[in-house]
Amino acid sequence: MKTGEKQLYVSPKKRRICNIADAAIILAAATVAVLSYFDIIPLRFSSIINGVILSALGIVFFVNALIQGNSVSMWLAFCFIVPAVMSFLCKYGITSYGEIYPVYIALPGIACLGAMIISREFWRLTKAALVFFIAAAIFVPHAAGALGMGWTLAMLAGYLVILAAALIVYLNKGEKK
Repeated sequence: MKTGEKQLYVSPKKRRICNIADAAIILAAATVAVLSYFDIIPLRFSSIINGVILSALGIVFFVNALIQGNSVSMWLAFCFIVPAVMSFLCKYGITSYGEIYPVYIALPGIACLGAMIISREFWRLTKAALVFFIAAAIFVPHAAGALGMGWTLAMLAGYLVILAAALIVYLNKGEKK
């Protein structure tokens, strides 16, 4: 932690509530996994276990973020919840990873938008999200089968050059002040 930086204070009561909620979420996820493993519920264990674990972790971070007002926990929540949803969609044949992999490229941007629920840094989070959304958009034609990987990588290289140039301009503008 940097000198002069404020640390988020969480009261003992809020910490206790978070701990109880976390335990309940983990127990619920474990119960679903065990019931599935022993065929008590009609869900294939191998199809749900990844999604259940990712969902449980995401919900834990989400609940903690809401209770504590912590935007970093909210960001992390979306980093687990979105892949959990993608896992369930792919395991149950609704789509395939090959069709939705751009969502994983956009994941940090989606998490930035999710962090806006709590954070007051709307403009910074929007700019960060946009960087990842544009990168993901470059891969959408390839995922749809409309463009080969060579063209996709060429577009990505061009985008990275533009990002690097924008970063250099931004850093030089800061030095002039």
